Amino acid sequence: RLPAAPLAVEGLGPQLGFRFSSLAAAAELALSAGEWAAGKPWVDEGLPAELGLRVAVHAGPVLALADPLLGRPAALGAHVQRPQQILPAVPAGEAYASREFAALCGAERIAGVACEFLGRRPTTQMFEEAVLYRLSRDR
Repeated sequence: RLPAAPLAVEGLGPQLGFRFSSLAAAAELALSAGEWAAGKPWVDEGLPAELGLRVAVHAGPVLALADPLLGRPAALGAHVQRPQQILPAVPAGEAYASREFAALCGAERIAGVACEFLGRRPTTQMFEEAVLYRLSRDR
């Protein structure tokens, strides 16, 4: 259902990182993944019933390249790390967006996406807070 395929997908321990050239595709994956996880009967898989997916999205310039060791697309740069810094602030079952992502969604008028202002929240970056938004479907 994504408007565009990811340019790169990376496993980062218990996290997955997806890189898109389209804000609409990134927002759709973030929202669809959360909806999928919310409807999953985790107990049937032997996991806690309250298990929930946390999603963080950010937009910014990255260097796209072919990983010479793995032979697959990759992305490098400070903006690649930003969602990882935001993720601990996200409650289970929620999707949060950075100020940059929310601003670009508004500027591009991404259909069906709402960004609710949450204010400043702490991140994993020492002594840093980030302006965050709750990402949801605009009904």
